[in-house]
Amino acid sequence: MTRIKDTDYLQLSAYIRARETKLLNKERIERMLEAPTIAEALKVLEECGWGDLSSLGPDEFEMRLGTYLKEQLDDIEALVPDKRFVEAVRLKYDFHNIKVLIKSEAVGEPADRLMSRLANIEPELLKAAYLQRDYSSLPKGIADSISEAAEILAKTGDPQLMDFVLDKSYCAELLSLAKEIGSEFLLGYIRLFIDCANLRAFVRASRLGKDAEFLMRALIEGGNISPNEYVLSAGSEERLLSLFSSSELGKAAEAGAEAIKGGRLSDFERLTDNALKEYLVGARFVSFGEAPVVAYLQALESEIVTIRIIVSGRRSWLSPADIRRRLREV
Repeated sequence: MTRIKDTDYLQLSAYIRARETKLLNKERIERMLEAPTIAEALKVLEECGWGDLSSLGPDEFEMRLGTYLKEQLDDIEALVPDKRFVEAVRLKYDFHNIKVLIKSEAVGEPADRLMSRLANIEPELLKAAYLQRDYSSLPKGIADSISEAAEILAKTGDPQLMDFVLDKSYCAELLSLAKEIGSEFLLGYIRLFIDCANLRAFVRASRLGKDAEFLMRALIEGGNISPNEYVLSAGSEERLLSLFSSSELGKAAEAGAEAIKGGRLSDFERLTDNALKEYLVGARFVSFGEAPVVAYLQALESEIVTIRIIVSGRRSWLSPADIRRRLREV
């Protein structure tokens, strides 16, 4: 492949800067929270190019969220010089679909309704390959992952163990793709993402009193901190905090130590998400190139999560303050 230069991103960067003005910012989020009705809250999204959403029921609204994200990803994919950046975002949904297929078959339920069309691989193709146990049409990493996961669930009957295997495979594939692309910014983000996932797994396992064997099954290789360091930190708040003392996850680790002792798990998890957002802030100071693309793609996914939290909270008659506590930084 011809080496792609930062200047090759000029057209896309201009598109992204224009589209960023339509993303939910703090002012728009506050308007959605404080609007007197859900219909008024949804008008904020109309201003951002979502169209009229007021007549949609909960299921239709959820479908629209997925359709909107797919449209945005398709638009970026058509413009980005290296389409593997979008492939990296879609990879999450490939692994989501693998989990859905295997678990649905295990309980004898149809998988189609739960499968995502945001994936790299068409759901119909993945489903046919799985049901026929013929993975020759799939990329090798996906083929190996689905085969191993199905075998583990069949042998152990433990869906959590299967999830561990697939989560590790997903991160390994993501790291491999980032290295192949050669993007230091994307690679740094993925390593931090793995650190966040591992810190969450460590805190949850510690709260439940799980042993080192369970922890090693849950922890993922490829982050800035190795799984062994977490195992050695079990039972030692001081050691845990020292691991993250100079990292973006310092505040999250402090909240995690409190959560292990019975503090609010949601506060801790929000801080891990905020650390990822803070990493992406660096892209704002880059005029063009790959960093703004990575940041914008993540911003699109974060916006969907924010909208889902606000709308579901409003439908459940939660107060603005209660919904606000569940939101991540923008």
